[in-house]
Parts: sequence; structure tokens; C-alpha cells
Amino acid sequence: MKFKSLYLLTVLCLLLTACSQEEADPIDYYFCATSGTGDEQWSLYVDGDLIGQLPRLNAVPNCGNTVALSGLLHVSLSQLRHQYEAKDAQGTVRSAGYFKCIENENVQKSKVGGGIGGSSLAWSCDLVIMSFFE
Repeated sequence: MKFKSLYLLTVLCLLLTACSQEEADPIDYYFCATSGTGDEQWSLYVDGDLIGQLPRLNAVPNCGNTVALSGLLHVSLSQLRHQYEAKDAQGTVRSAGYFKCIENENVQKSKVGGGIGGSSLAWSCDLVIMSFFE
């Protein structure tokens, strides 16, 4: 009987701890396409939702260039794994894969991968700049 009571108390404590943890702050993402996309206009989809048209740049700006950042596609996303697709005007997927960024106590971790086209991810200044290319 003591074992069952101790077990139930332990499970209850674990459940209360898990429920009381705050959700991690979202991360600011800035997206663009690079000159490797040609003259085509691409649309970005994240987790199946249309985010918008990707601005096409010759070079990816750094986080200190606030003027250049203002021209990029911006969205705040949770610290979960996200699926992306960059499609051309005809709806053909030109770049696709996943990305995930996590920030814990000033430690930043990121993963990016895909099977179609290419992508690049740079994390600095508490924001992520992600570019897509063919």
C-alpha cells in the first residue's frame, strides 16, 4: 500500500511540474530567396500555411542591417520543428524541408534539412535569417 501511495504521489508531482512549465518564447524568423532562384517569384509555406512572397536578394543580410531586414518576410514561430515549402508561381515545389530552433538559457541550437532545393539558416542577434535557393 505504501508503494502505491508513493507511486501516485510521484506521478502527481511529475504531472504538476510538466503542466506548470511555461511555453518557450517564440523565435523571430526572417525569410528570403537568393539570386539562385532566377527571376521567379516564390511563395513560402510553413506547416502548410502560406506565409507570403519571398523577396529575392543577391546577398543575405546580417542581423545588424535593420533596413535590409525590414524588406524580408517576417514571422514569429514556436520553438518546434516546422516543415517548409517554397513554391514557384505554377505551384511547383522548388525548395522543401524542415527547420527547428531552440533557445534555452542563452544556448541556441538549430537544425535544418531537406530533400528538394536548398536552404541556409543563420542565427544571431536573437533572430533567425533563413534563405532558400534551387
